[in-house]
Amino acid sequence: MAVSSVRFGVGVTREVGMDLADLGARRVMVITDPVVGRLAPARTVMESLEANLGARRVMVITDPVVGRLAPARTVMESLEANRVPAVLYDRVRVEPTDESFLDATAFAKDGGYDAFVAVGGGSTIDTAKAVNLYTTYPPDDFLDYVNPPIGKGLPVPGPLKPLMAIPTTAGTGSETTGVSIFDLTKMHAKTGIANRRLKPTLGYLDPTRPAASAAGANEFRPFGDARNCTAYDKWPYGLQNRSGGYASRLTDDQLKQQLVSRPTTYLVGEYDTLPLAGFDSSCPAMAQGPNRLARGQAFGRYVNEKLGAHHTTTVVPLCGHNARCMFTADPVLKLVFPTPSS
Repeated sequence: MAVSSVRFGVGVTREVGMDLADLGARRVMVITDPVVGRLAPARTVMESLEANLGARRVMVITDPVVGRLAPARTVMESLEANRVPAVLYDRVRVEPTDESFLDATAFAKDGGYDAFVAVGGGSTIDTAKAVNLYTTYPPDDFLDYVNPPIGKGLPVPGPLKPLMAIPTTAGTGSETTGVSIFDLTKMHAKTGIANRRLKPTLGYLDPTRPAASAAGANEFRPFGDARNCTAYDKWPYGLQNRSGGYASRLTDDQLKQQLVSRPTTYLVGEYDTLPLAGFDSSCPAMAQGPNRLARGQAFGRYVNEKLGAHHTTTVVPLCGHNARCMFTADPVLKLVFPTPSS
């Protein structure tokens, strides 16, 4: 099967606006998820579109939580200041379904977009492929393009609109293929659509994309959205407004000193990067990091660098948000059951 062209290098994400301008794009839909929507890759895309598309119209899609945070608001204000009307779609779900495909397609249906930008992992890029297909050549039935025997496997009638893919994960390779995978809810089955016309126009492999902020993931600085996210420093996210229980009977300094004085190892899963299993996506939680892995690493660094602790943070390989995986991993077993020194 034919694959997409890719461009690799530090900062290539910033070239997406130039490429879309060269293609004559005038109204662009940027597709991402609620987590990536507040990180550097999404901001970089919007800045690139703003710089290169001038007064053309851009679509940025968000949700009620991310919409209250500084990154989404900054993007909207910046685009408005440059006379670029903007909307963002970030309702992509992990392991997309026919229902989530239809939701994204319905959102884009009347938008008149002539190009799409996908910022995220395989789920996001596959969703963007489906949106491109279903809005360009609407079928009589959703399953018309789906692979047989579940669907009819009809060929894509003609060329699709430009789709720029900016992957933030590694593994699926969706930025290079003409395949879009989803779960068909009513059959409890995984299927997909396969056609070389689905492959993205260009994939951007940018080594800088995982950075949590434009300034870099390793920088501590004052929270810049305190006016709108007023609970960011309230208990249990911060030390303010503690009431009842042990923590309320101690001063801030006493709590910090007790934490610092105890030998502590923090365990975080290498793959604990998805908003699963009761993930806290509230404003004060998102202020601490986009996922559990980032939050755990940031907390460990903070107590060491700012409070003078000597704690250890261990990233457990190949584990997500799964206690069994974490506590049976070799590095953790060695910590829990250390070998007696000879």
